[in-house]
Amino acid sequence: MSLGKTIRTARNEAGLTMNELAEKTDLTQGYVSKIENDLKVPTKEVLQKISTILKIPFIDLMTKAGYIKTFGQSVREFREEKGWSLDELERETINFEYGEPIFINETTLSKIENGEIKNPSVYEIYLLSYALGVYPWSFSTIGLTTPEKDLETFLSTDQKPEPINFMNNLLNMLMLRFQSSEMMDSDKDEILNQYQTFIEAKKSYIEQLNILSASGKPVATNKEDGDTLVSPLLLQFEKAGGKVTHEICFEVPAYQSRTERGITSTKIISLDQATESFLEVKNLLRLKNVNYNGFKLSQNDIKKIISKIEEMKDEFEYQD
Repeated sequence: MSLGKTIRTARNEAGLTMNELAEKTDLTQGYVSKIENDLKVPTKEVLQKISTILKIPFIDLMTKAGYIKTFGQSVREFREEKGWSLDELERETINFEYGEPIFINETTLSKIENGEIKNPSVYEIYLLSYALGVYPWSFSTIGLTTPEKDLETFLSTDQKPEPINFMNNLLNMLMLRFQSSEMMDSDKDEILNQYQTFIEAKKSYIEQLNILSASGKPVATNKEDGDTLVSPLLLQFEKAGGKVTHEICFEVPAYQSRTERGITSTKIISLDQATESFLEVKNLLRLKNVNYNGFKLSQNDIKKIISKIEEMKDEFEYQD
């Protein structure tokens, strides 16, 4: 939204007429009209008054007025200095430094320049600097919501960012600390929490890189460089000869209650009876989130399946 439209919208929401805003800012109604119709760019002092009266962030008004540039605006400025179209910038972002080619498509570039994408990844910022021939820190950080820690850690030089390798090193360091004989049990819990946090961060960086793949093939995976995504406790268990599997458990009530004439009676169910009841197909179909090919079945779907089973029950080859 332009500066003028932003001010007009805020004025209407505040319930002020154009004349009332003019009086509060010591301007004429005609001058306010020119501002709202984008025919006049007010001074910084006037913008400050409008910001206070209409409760619009001053930095937003300054940005829309062109006094300061956002990240996206600085990208556009560098592109226009080279006389490139968005399509040409897209081609220039193609990069082979990560093995598989990566790039930023034209649609994403447009959204970055227009401020629709405020949190480009460190990979995208690097590709833009690589394509435009400027340092990563040459872009404005106004309006940028990419974590400041990421910018400082991975874009402090003109070298390609390596957040995945960085996380691998942290994970390996935590692994060594965890396996240290001097480590207290109380400290191991904290290390496990940190380990899981870094695992999730690494997954996020992998997703950010893979989404830029020009070929559609994964650029990075969770199993690079011998990294493992299991916790140090499980690693120790496996090294000791243990086998790690997924065991899915369900709680089955060990009793049944029935009320007749106001009297409730309860009987204990044996494990065999509970298992037999649980494994009844009708009961299995009532498990929470039961699905077919990844699609959750509705109650009507389940009723249809049970109905079909009833129709076919005489055709089944039951086992003893």
